Amino acid sequence: MYSSILHAAVHVPPGRQSVAEAEERFRSHNPHVSLSPGVLAHMYGLSERTVAPAHEQPSDLAAHAARRLFEARELTDPSDVDLLIFAGILADLEEPATAHVVADKLGLNCPVFDLKNACNGVLNAIEVADALIRSGQYRRILVTTGEVSTRASRWSVDDPADV
Repeated sequence: MYSSILHAAVHVPPGRQSVAEAEERFRSHNPHVSLSPGVLAHMYGLSERTVAPAHEQPSDLAAHAARRLFEARELTDPSDVDLLIFAGILADLEEPATAHVVADKLGLNCPVFDLKNACNGVLNAIEVADALIRSGQYRRILVTTGEVSTRASRWSVDDPADV
């Protein structure tokens, strides 16, 4: 028994925020903190970051990408997926697992679970999917993720020593 990745798809939200805009937002919330222009670009190598629409949750982003995959692979039957693993860091809700929400949005009726391990989550989900396929428990596993980490940005600090 072996496994392989048959297809991959992504969804990148259209919203953008430049590093200069992020720095200005931070400065406006923290006039008591000195933040040199360009420091974030210098420290992190960023020029801009992607920002999801305010109404979209991690499950929406994962579902958008999964729909693209389904269209590319011409998968129309929800039973084509035997298991769904959501490997995001952030969740729509504390409970139920975001995988349940993604499955509902996609019309899937298969077992699901979330796997969280920070930046390694997707890689670990692929490893788990491989092991489950090799064991013969599942044949077709959908690994999804979606992040809205820009919403977790900390814009205000009480003490400049915290920066």
